[in-house]
Amino acid sequence: MTADRVGLDRLARIDADLRGREVDLEWFRRETVDSPYFDPLTYRVAFDGERAVGMARVWLGPRPRPHLGAIGVLPAHRRRGIGRALLAAAVAPLAARGVPAVTAVADSTDAASDALFKAAGADVVDGWTELHRTA
Repeated sequence: MTADRVGLDRLARIDADLRGREVDLEWFRRETVDSPYFDPLTYRVAFDGERAVGMARVWLGPRPRPHLGAIGVLPAHRRRGIGRALLAAAVAPLAARGVPAVTAVADSTDAASDALFKAAGADVVDGWTELHRTA
């Protein structure tokens, strides 16, 4: 589901759950929906019933090209293809707009991100998994 259909409280909750933090709604608002780089169509949330279980967000700047700023799935819901589906859904609007590529970087010791990015064609460079994916 796109961020504009989820609501700020639910977006902040899944973000906090994935980071292992308490919800700080004002900080979250400033850092996400108030950001000039926020696009609700490239910020996707996965649900299991009414509960948000994963999210992916692509920022549209200030880097030279869009960047996958975060992706995560709650531990109990991993290994079901949710991360791959979120990644595909987050970059799909960019492909439709003619944006040629999206970048992402993850610590190669993060097994889940490493596996997801490698499945999407990433390379390991100096201990980092780098994904440069055609949108």
